[in-house]
Amino acid sequence: MIESAPTGVEGLDQAIGGGFPRGSLVILAGNPGTGKTTLGAKFLCEGWSRWGERGVYVSFAESADSLRAILGGRFGKCCDEGGVKALDFVSLRGEGASAILEAIMEEMSPSGAKRLVIDSLNALIQSMGPEEVRILLQAIFGRAVRQMGCTTILISEIPLGSDRIGLGIEEFVADGLIILRRGDIEGRTFRELEIVKLRGRRIDRPRMAFTLEGGFKAFSQFSGDWAEWRGAFEPIPNPRGRFSTGNEGLDALLGGGFREGSFALLELSPDLPREAYNLIRIPIWLNFIANGNRLLAIPNTSASARAYRAMLIGFIEEGAFDGNAKIAEFARGGPREPYSIRLGGGSPSADWRILSQALRGLRGKDGRKCMIYVGWDAIDRFYGEGGRKLLALLYAEAKYNGDLLFGVVKPGTSFIEDLRRSADYHLKLSIPDGAPCLYGVKPRTGVYHFERDPSKGYPSCLFTEIV
Repeated sequence: MIESAPTGVEGLDQAIGGGFPRGSLVILAGNPGTGKTTLGAKFLCEGWSRWGERGVYVSFAESADSLRAILGGRFGKCCDEGGVKALDFVSLRGEGASAILEAIMEEMSPSGAKRLVIDSLNALIQSMGPEEVRILLQAIFGRAVRQMGCTTILISEIPLGSDRIGLGIEEFVADGLIILRRGDIEGRTFRELEIVKLRGRRIDRPRMAFTLEGGFKAFSQFSGDWAEWRGAFEPIPNPRGRFSTGNEGLDALLGGGFREGSFALLELSPDLPREAYNLIRIPIWLNFIANGNRLLAIPNTSASARAYRAMLIGFIEEGAFDGNAKIAEFARGGPREPYSIRLGGGSPSADWRILSQALRGLRGKDGRKCMIYVGWDAIDRFYGEGGRKLLALLYAEAKYNGDLLFGVVKPGTSFIEDLRRSADYHLKLSIPDGAPCLYGVKPRTGVYHFERDPSKGYPSCLFTEIV
């Protein structure tokens, strides 16, 4: 089995079988500003701080002082400890391949360096010419990579508007090629990593999202396993005039939570698994009930009243749910659960009378606030064009009573544009490259990756902005 040199980037190491093959040469390419230098520095710092492997950063573009200023305190700390050596070869630009190679080897051999980053191929080409660069790379490949077993990253900058990578040497010399890209989702920054090739590794997930927030972090494939969640929900108190989402990170994005009397819409991409958006909506339901308020839900077409109850029981007491929630069902005849109400479908006016009566009962004499949760695909299915009328009635009810109208819309809903226009809060959820992401249309936000919060014993998630 091929030994690995872990990069220290959890999601990336997971995708490539534990790390780069030890003693390999990997080209790291991308447009300016995509995070190549950050990843190269992390590879060296993680190698020293976690595995005690010394590394060398060879820069042909920045002075050693500039490099330390750009890469921050952790890189400087590793340099001060002697675990990472930053070599300023700017002054050697124009020298021959043999002189540069010897200068590199003089720094690597005495310390027994096991990791090397060369930044960048483009600067080398500009100073030496293509043929000299080929000679140098072949020499580094032979002596540093193969003889010393030094795992090497060669950074190559792809000019904007071009797909060309250096000299095309990756076809002949490099063991791996990774490309970093900076794109956008509806005008918001999104970053993607592509593993084009890596010899000796089977790559089942060649693309993944990443961020430069707090360093370089690649996001792991989403897992929908909820088996370990068995703890009681810990509510967040509602700020004055608002409803908390049950998640401090999401509350911060929304300025403290949803305003009383507002309409909040979650718009889902077609490939988003239910387990992903449950990380958002279930804490909202739980926090609403746990703070002494009431829930009236019209489930999505694929769910039942019993299924909704099952999603919440285990995180709150059964009595807290049964006494504070009503779940609508489109069914005729048969037994009915005490927490469910029956809607006929087809007539928005007739069913509105049933819903408004249920809301009055939930509010009670003390006038408790209600969340009206709506699976808008069910409204579209059972009422068609009449769904617009029901939207207007539900929104007016929530606004008048200071409640929260909250719901999920899936692609293909016929009156989706009405929902988008009416919503006071409009959040979109998608899963590019297997990484669940959320971003706000109202209010406008950047793109945030969200993942399960392992510190909680109940459904909750952590948000990381993609910057």
